[in-house]
Amino acid sequence: MQTNEQAMNKTNDKSTPDPEGGLKAHYDFDYSKAKPNRFAEQFGQESIVVVLEPDVAAVFPTSEAVNEALRVIAAALQHIPTDKAVKRRKPRMKKAAPV
Repeated sequence: MQTNEQAMNKTNDKSTPDPEGGLKAHYDFDYSKAKPNRFAEQFGQESIVVVLEPDVAAVFPTSEAVNEALRVIAAALQHIPTDKAVKRRKPRMKKAAPV
């Protein structure tokens, strides 16, 4: 019969990390057990996923609410002139006083 200490000391080579760097040089993965991403259908080809901080997510409970708010901001930004749109006049040179 094994003692608790002996049972705890048993290790499996597959789960033991390399003592030098924590990772083994090679891992064998069984991709035959892989499953397709079940969330992939929720997003279209042109969708971009953005992670919101919890305080922001509390204000915008749905993606529609976030998109609506961003569209309002984008429309407002279009009416703000940029540095390129603002034409600045060159300062006039003062004529020298006659001597």
